Amino acid sequence: MGRGNFCPCGEFTDQWYIDYDAYEWDDDEHEEYEIDYELLNGDVDILMDEICKRFPSFYREEKQMNHYWGQRQVLANKFFVIGTADNEWSEAVFIQMRDDIWPCEQENLAIRHFERYCNGIREIMLDLFGTIYLRNGPWMSSKLMKGVS
Repeated sequence: MGRGNFCPCGEFTDQWYIDYDAYEWDDDEHEEYEIDYELLNGDVDILMDEICKRFPSFYREEKQMNHYWGQRQVLANKFFVIGTADNEWSEAVFIQMRDDIWPCEQENLAIRHFERYCNGIREIMLDLFGTIYLRNGPWMSSKLMKGVS
């Protein structure tokens, strides 16, 4: 519980969660649930660099999105945005179709790329983090580990 509460809007969206447990402070100076955001943000930057290497159409476009939950749009291309959001106990990474995809021919082209982007992002995340979580529904997620089907 607690990993599945963030949900991006739109028909063509997908999301994954990076558990904060790997980023908790490991000394007595910090309180129990303090997160090392510097390390987390560095790893998220590496993730975004790897996505741009695999999918060169994406470019960095760091900006706060006009949605809720503190969403940050980090990457964009002609059809999709990729971003992050704080998810209480995890960092949500999401992809969603841009709102301004028209006419319908471009939307169909975007849809053809969607599954390839999602599979690639999931592979990159598993390579970097070893374990990620997939949203199953409100407040529900399942664990996905590298090398385990």
